[in-house]
Amino acid sequence: MYKLQANFLHLGDKEMIPNGILVVDHWGEIREIAHQGQYPSEELTVYEGILCPGFVNTHCHLELSFMRGMVPEKTGLLDFISHVIPSREAVTEEEQLLAIAEADQEMYKNGIVAVGDISNTETSFAIKARRRIYYHNFIELLSFSPQNVDKVISEGVLLLVEVPNGFGASFAPHAPYSVSPELMQEINTYNAQRGRRQSIHNQECAAENEFFQKGTGAFAELYQKLGIDISHFTPPQCNSLEFALAQFDKEYQTVPTLLIHNTYTTAEDIEKAEAIHDELYWCFCPNANLYIEDRLPNFQLFRDANVRITVGTDSLASNHQLCILSELKTIQQADPTIPLEELLTWATWNGSNALGTHYEFGRMELGKRPGILLIEDVDIENMLLKANSSVSRLF
Repeated sequence: MYKLQANFLHLGDKEMIPNGILVVDHWGEIREIAHQGQYPSEELTVYEGILCPGFVNTHCHLELSFMRGMVPEKTGLLDFISHVIPSREAVTEEEQLLAIAEADQEMYKNGIVAVGDISNTETSFAIKARRRIYYHNFIELLSFSPQNVDKVISEGVLLLVEVPNGFGASFAPHAPYSVSPELMQEINTYNAQRGRRQSIHNQECAAENEFFQKGTGAFAELYQKLGIDISHFTPPQCNSLEFALAQFDKEYQTVPTLLIHNTYTTAEDIEKAEAIHDELYWCFCPNANLYIEDRLPNFQLFRDANVRITVGTDSLASNHQLCILSELKTIQQADPTIPLEELLTWATWNGSNALGTHYEFGRMELGKRPGILLIEDVDIENMLLKANSSVSRLF
């Protein structure tokens, strides 16, 4: 048995135990959660910093790991998309696999135990099968044409069955502007009937809302440039999120759904979304937001609404690293009023619930192996992360 003590023990759901003690076996299974004084000091391994459960990265694109440094920063979502679309043909499958393996290792080293990963192909499955990290595979479907629904679903099913055993898998609509209402409904119904969860990119740029309010702007121009007929589309004169959630069958509004990015989401959007859907999780990927749009969500709006918040990294096409601690630093720098214990809850317990992995990860509980991390170089007096704060995996 190992008896680990630090300045604070974060259990995963906001509870912090000062000088808490964690008793674990050599597999990292938690055998006891104790308080200061319950064991003599000579039996303890004492650390400076915070002990917490392993991080949960609720949004990543592991397949795009080969694109690290390839896309210019701060040029906007539409320019970013224009770089990503042709990129897969620019490198060999061997180069993609090597980049995926390195990214998987990077996340493991940075204390990430579970990932909600977007999959458009089976390329990442062989690396995932090594099982260093738990992956929920969101098989991403997209087509704005109502005529393509059956074809897209059939292709998605073929990819779904290739996901390695032991991992979660479900369909995910890409974004409101790239998925027809008919396809959105089919995805939601498919997931609901099988007890699965889903994710969707949400309000990453101002042009997304404009497209649904007026049918004009950069997305309308993009479809014209790509030669895609959108004559069937009538702008609903509302923001994209309200429109997207309205497409979900009312019988299946309880499918756990991750809303990704939320950079241009308003308080009114949040209120309407929460009224429509019972199981929403709001995922922030702040470093990617800055990389692409040079803008962050208004975090306080979401806190005021008391919604469930999670944290993701997005991909190495839009980020310099796959590190949840780095994302928390960015959030804290933007809003230092958010308590550190709340940020850690977003990155552990909330994320684990969003991916359905709370039975193993996200919280320090007897019998669990949630991963045990040490966050060092923390301003303990003020409970703030510092620029040089670091994370290491103990188990």
